[in-house]
Amino acid sequence: MLGAFGSRGMTMHTTKIRGGVDTPQREFEHYDIARQFLVPFTRTEFSRLYRQRYPNQKPNSIMPYEFCGNRPIPTATNGPKFMQRLALGRYQFTDL
Repeated sequence: MLGAFGSRGMTMHTTKIRGGVDTPQREFEHYDIARQFLVPFTRTEFSRLYRQRYPNQKPNSIMPYEFCGNRPIPTATNGPKFMQRLALGRYQFTDL
């Protein structure tokens, strides 16, 4: 963790990703997992690798669709978009 910022008395850890942008830890974890795939992948494959690498994360916090630039329904996350949704449950890493 390279930095932190507070919100209502809570601390959220951030990590720098490409371009030196501070990114909340959960967003960094999704980026870290997505960039491991050189070919399109399924949500199941993504979740399996995520749970292996970050075993302490809650399973319901693994949501690759939040980071898709072409998501048909907007998400609450205003974070980076580094994946494309190819079909229901299928994604491709596109980088930042």
